[in-house]
Amino acid sequence: MEVKPELVINELLSQITALSRERAIYAALVTQYQQELAQVKQELEQLKQESPDKE
Repeated sequence: MEVKPELVINELLSQITALSRERAIYAALVTQYQQELAQVKQELEQLKQESPDKE
């Protein structure tokens, strides 16, 4: 059985495309979670400053 190089190349390109798409989604989620975490930390600090006697 002869393996056609074009088929192997096309399959590899397809896998690379899928992995690139997954990585982009992952990077976007990480960025979003980092922004949300920073916002929550900022809000927590504001609450602590507003009511320091309630800790």
